[in-house]
Amino acid sequence: MIVVERRGAVAIRDPRTPVVAAAKPTQVEAIQADTRTVEVAARGGQGPAGPAGRDGTSPEATYPVGQQIHGHRVVRLDSGMAYHPDTAVLEHAQACVGIALQSVNTGDVTVRLAGTIEEASWAWHDGAVWCGADGTLTQNPGTTGWLLCVGRALNSTTLMIDFDSPIARI
Repeated sequence: MIVVERRGAVAIRDPRTPVVAAAKPTQVEAIQADTRTVEVAARGGQGPAGPAGRDGTSPEATYPVGQQIHGHRVVRLDSGMAYHPDTAVLEHAQACVGIALQSVNTGDVTVRLAGTIEEASWAWHDGAVWCGADGTLTQNPGTTGWLLCVGRALNSTTLMIDFDSPIARI
């Protein structure tokens, strides 16, 4: 008898019996492994080259600013213009798009949408990086307002941008 106490999907391969028993009625799919042996007689020739890939740079976009934007802070969009988010306003969490690469008072701001961003003044520890008050980046999320994980510290000065789904506190 095999007993599994675990939540989630479990696969058990037991050659002694094709029967699965469960304490509660559970829909089970019987799966039989394909054990055939395939032998490759000869290697084929090189196929034609595929299309060129991206140049390896992280995606960026430029937006007109609707307020003074501080560099290395989270940016949200409203009517196509860049603002910093307010963690007390849930709609702001859903409008966050990236991290400003420079400070700008007027005109346009360049925003890194994904990939990595480096800043020599950062001192990150391994782990998640969150959007804090007024778009600041923090590893200590506040206790009020919504939560938004914006990425993970790769080392003390590098952030891998990867916006998660915002979490609303109720």
